[in-house]
Amino acid sequence: MIKNFTKVFSFLTLVGALSANAQQFQVSQDLSGDDYGNRILVDVNGSLNIIGATSATGAGSYDMMLEGLSSVGAHQGGGQLGGTGSETARAVAGLTDGSSVIGGASNTLAPVLGLDDALVLKLDNTGSPDFYTVFGTDSVDRIFEVDEGNDASVLAAGQYSRSIGSNKSDGLVTKLDAATGAVTWAKTIGFQFSNEVIYDFLPINGVGYAAIGYSGVNVIGLNDNLFFFLNEDGTKNSCFVFGGPGDDDARSIMDNGTGKIYVAGNSRNIGQGSGEAFLARFDVTAFPTIVLDWYKTYGESGSESLQRAIYDPTSGGVLMVGTTASFGNGDEGFAVKVDANGVIQWSKVYGGAAGDYFQDAALDGSGGFYLSGYSSSFGGTQSNLWLVKTDANGASLCNESNATFIENTISNTVAYADFTNAALNDIVSTDITLTTRNSSAFAFNQNTPTANILCSTVGVQEVSSSAISVYPNPAGETLNFNFGVNAADAKGMVIYNALGAKVYETTLSNVTSVFSADISNLANGMYTAVVFMNNTQVTAKFTVAK
Repeated sequence: MIKNFTKVFSFLTLVGALSANAQQFQVSQDLSGDDYGNRILVDVNGSLNIIGATSATGAGSYDMMLEGLSSVGAHQGGGQLGGTGSETARAVAGLTDGSSVIGGASNTLAPVLGLDDALVLKLDNTGSPDFYTVFGTDSVDRIFEVDEGNDASVLAAGQYSRSIGSNKSDGLVTKLDAATGAVTWAKTIGFQFSNEVIYDFLPINGVGYAAIGYSGVNVIGLNDNLFFFLNEDGTKNSCFVFGGPGDDDARSIMDNGTGKIYVAGNSRNIGQGSGEAFLARFDVTAFPTIVLDWYKTYGESGSESLQRAIYDPTSGGVLMVGTTASFGNGDEGFAVKVDANGVIQWSKVYGGAAGDYFQDAALDGSGGFYLSGYSSSFGGTQSNLWLVKTDANGASLCNESNATFIENTISNTVAYADFTNAALNDIVSTDITLTTRNSSAFAFNQNTPTANILCSTVGVQEVSSSAISVYPNPAGETLNFNFGVNAADAKGMVIYNALGAKVYETTLSNVTSVFSADISNLANGMYTAVVFMNNTQVTAKFTVAK
């Protein structure tokens, strides 16, 4: 257990927060190292929690990065966690009790130098740790996805390498006690002579879990998309593969709640260029019978690498994000939004002159999207955490352009091997023993990043009246109020923090146009300024980020 580990993420309730659909921005955050944002979680209060890895000075070569941001991209807490080796956070999920769970990999305590152990960190609803568990074998063990189990446990899935030097891996699924992190059971899913990896899974009440990834079983192509179901105890229920003649790997699985399951991933050699994103829809209303409705690819003449896809209940469609080399300046972040039938609604690329990568996306609760990842285009030669906030049509104000992705419905080159295939019957669920390591020496270091606001509508649209404008937003030491022709009417001002406490008060007189408030003593966070005019009050919301 990590001692004195508090406020990893920010769970502040923002008083009077504006609707998120009024906001668009791009921001990069530099922790003074190579900083990689891998996943994003929007908590129940609208705050953002981004996890990944950073090489900033801390405990080891790379530490888990745990960054808490406000809904407008301002730093609200967090830092880095790890030992003397390398730690990476790769997955994050919110649980029904308001807590969150993070999964990834660590090699600090691994019995064989350089080989990863699996790690799971669970935080309560204040951001303090319930447990931090590192566990594994004498080989490579990694977690790529975490979620809440059907029985309020914690489920984690990823990769297990069978033994040192074998060069073969199985999918790994393990159930943990939600209170202690103790391993309840651990299973590997795989075939004797091929590689299997699990990238995502979906709890299904009454069945167990649907999981996806890839398999080298070579039923159809080189690597095929692997889609299987586990019972509640981790035993295999059923399994099939699908894909084309090249390499395929499924990365995300989504349920629309009406018997349709979407699977998204990467398809190579059956689309436009050297690699495309794919989306497939399955009908599971008559489970265990599963029907492939359609399989589509999205890309252009270069290469696309999909990292994550999310279901959008507002539109009934899917948003896919990743990296493309088909447009712009080499690697660019891409986002493609499709409807329920996989038809493209909009597609865009984002980035600057260097490499830009989207790793995840999240809904903002008002029809827009958060796109997160890392970029070398903004803030130096090293990678920085990169966050893009868009409206429902993918617009974010800067560093973006429309991109014409080609949508192909693939039918004659997509094969489907069902449960009765003899080779797939040899993919089995096997009990393994995972050894828990003593992670008490892991250290948490607070790290406040340097923010680079690339563009934002937040400062303009959070002013409730055209009487004044407030800048810069986010602010550091000084906040400017431009009253324009209304300057003579300004009589006083009060600033309240997010909890409603008064933190600043002054009278105003003889203001010519702009009044500059010294806010150097204000902590990072969200604030509301109330300006008293002759016959009215004007409110403006702003963020302090130092």
